[in-house]
Amino acid sequence: MAAPWLNLSPGSIDAAEPRIFDRVDAEPGPFVSARIQRWIGRYGKAGADVIRSAPGARIGATPWWEGELHWILANEMVEHLDDLMLRRTRLGNILPGGGREILDQIGRICQARLGWDAQRWDRECERYLDIIRRYFSLPEDGQ
Repeated sequence: MAAPWLNLSPGSIDAAEPRIFDRVDAEPGPFVSARIQRWIGRYGKAGADVIRSAPGARIGATPWWEGELHWILANEMVEHLDDLMLRRTRLGNILPGGGREILDQIGRICQARLGWDAQRWDRECERYLDIIRRYFSLPEDGQ
């Protein structure tokens, strides 16, 4: 099948001939490119490992993916939920209410990766939400 094409030199194929393969754009779509650039910029040489592990659902409507959190929890010595949310990912800094709406999704990942049981998760949430209320929120009335 390919024999007639093997001995052709560059430029010897008539441009009007039908193509065997469609031309592919060299640049990936802007979302994929931005995501990969962010991972390489954030994780450096480990970016390829993160890219391999990063599939999974997105974390809420953020640019973060569940696989990234798995990688962070496995490699960055996270001790508490506030460490993950405020320093490792900064999700607590950029989402309303410190990211309260994504805590269930984060909890499943932390419990699976860090071995936290329900009681530990409840303590971590309580501690984290107290930190958000005290240091990252507007004062409540009367304070």
